[in-house]
Amino acid sequence: MKTIKNNFQTMARRVFNKRFARWGMDLALVPLIFLLFLIRYIFKIKFFRVHGGRIGHLAMNNELFLRRQQLGLIREKKIKYVGIAPTSVCNKQLVTMLKRKLKIVQFPQPRLVRTMTKFMAEQSLLSKWDMFVTLPYDVGYFPQFNEVGSSLSFTELEEEQGWELLKRMNVDNWFVCVHVRDSVYVDGLLKRGDSRYTYRNSNIENYLKAIKYIAGQGGYVVRMGAKVKEKLDLRNPKIIDYATLYRTEFGDIYLPARAKFFLGTGSGIASIAEIFNTPVILTNVIPLNPLIPSAPIAHFPPGKRDLFIPKKIWSNKKKRFLTFKEMLEFELHHFSFESEDYGKEQLHPIENTSEEILDVATEMNQRLEGTWITTEGEEVLQNQFKSLFK
Repeated sequence: MKTIKNNFQTMARRVFNKRFARWGMDLALVPLIFLLFLIRYIFKIKFFRVHGGRIGHLAMNNELFLRRQQLGLIREKKIKYVGIAPTSVCNKQLVTMLKRKLKIVQFPQPRLVRTMTKFMAEQSLLSKWDMFVTLPYDVGYFPQFNEVGSSLSFTELEEEQGWELLKRMNVDNWFVCVHVRDSVYVDGLLKRGDSRYTYRNSNIENYLKAIKYIAGQGGYVVRMGAKVKEKLDLRNPKIIDYATLYRTEFGDIYLPARAKFFLGTGSGIASIAEIFNTPVILTNVIPLNPLIPSAPIAHFPPGKRDLFIPKKIWSNKKKRFLTFKEMLEFELHHFSFESEDYGKEQLHPIENTSEEILDVATEMNQRLEGTWITTEGEEVLQNQFKSLFK
């Protein structure tokens, strides 16, 4: 009983301290609130935070906004949007392309300033009164990726730069980008490392059959990644370890945009393929449900031509794999988006096998070639799966 009381007091103290800190920061922001109020209603300007640290958010949040503008879904048509971004961003090429479509102002943002900027755009009175916001990355974006084209494009000079990169890699035919998430990048990015998200990682060894299949079909495989755990050396001129040999910030944008399709896991670089409408295969998808309350983003790729296969979940308690319905129920009611949630429930995410990944890569390639044939039984199973979702 004493332990429970102490835990309750500790939790209550944290909540009070956090709320007290927010009240204090909101009070300190009053002069800024007044200034932005005048700017908003006199000059018709609304500021938004550009998430410059993670390429998935840098790509998707802004592309979603631009596509909604294309579709006329932004109600405030007379308002001019101005993005606030740090000078140090995860990909300068992407910011350069975004600046052709959006007004973005950059200035140095040390860690404390970034933290304050995030608070102001997501939790302060500035965000609640719609004066400084974070552009949404939410579950309602599927139509935007099927009704309009990409908002971004390459200049003639950038296209020449892209062809030069392909020439250096000796790529003279169609190619596929492959990226498999591991812990290296996030370990170097966050103080706490990748321990909270290890359930999202996968083993590149399970992708080798699919990689060799693509090369056997006459295509090239370009292995992506800003930082990778292991080199990929298969001694095949059609299989290129771009991540360790040729990687540039420009290539990170150009290659997924020009690939025949993208094969990988749920990570930021997959979003680059998505924003350019490159067909995407997401493997080892986890969480399965795109309506997780604590993380309201869709984990399925959004395009009509995209494919995905989820990780399976083994339950030690039940001595079997969870059904899809059980997986969805677990994610909706017990999920806080961290690895330890699985451990508490004695659940073990199981990676897709090399045969499963080969199958989905084969299906994508045949669909794009126009040779894929779907059976009636497969359509029935697809409809049963889709019926689990609202």
